[in-house]
Amino acid sequence: MPATPVDAQEAFELAKEFDLQQDWPQALYNYRLAATAGHVEAQYLLGWILSEGWHTEKNEEEAVQWVRKSAEAGNPSAQCLLGNMLLKGRGVEKNAEMAFLWYLSAAEQGHPMAQYNTGGLLYEGEGVEQDSYGAVKWFIRAAEAGVAESQFRLAVCYEQEDGIEKDLEEADHWLREAAAGGSVQAQELLDWRNSPNRQG
Repeated sequence: MPATPVDAQEAFELAKEFDLQQDWPQALYNYRLAATAGHVEAQYLLGWILSEGWHTEKNEEEAVQWVRKSAEAGNPSAQCLLGNMLLKGRGVEKNAEMAFLWYLSAAEQGHPMAQYNTGGLLYEGEGVEQDSYGAVKWFIRAAEAGVAESQFRLAVCYEQEDGIEKDLEEADHWLREAAAGGSVQAQELLDWRNSPNRQG
């Protein structure tokens, strides 16, 4: 008797329900069913769960396989995560050039963290030719989407005339946005600037 084919969307919805109920074994089981049946979002989530060891045994090698499937199907969150894995060599051989390409693919689809990461690699010249002007363009997009780390980097670029024309008002604006968004570096810089004991 042939096995009943799995409805990928149904399994995915079940997985999300079990996730909300904090029934992790059932959630994982259904994410795996959905992922195996080709559900792109389930592949990404299963990969993330395995890469972090979220209520299950960590398995970075298997995680990369699922994340790559989802990334190749065009999922920007999976593309960004695959970029992280390639950049850090987590479950896969380290490859900054490929990391950049996956970040860029997700960034072009509007993924804010991928936009920040694309800017970061361009700024550092890691995996791609160094390009401060190109980096700032991506920092702006990520900053406008609310990424505090990017807001801080953008503030510094405006202040130091690095990849963009100097503009102290813009620098101050983005520094305050970054601090409000939880950037410790931005808050520390603001605290130092406002300190009565500040030297120079």
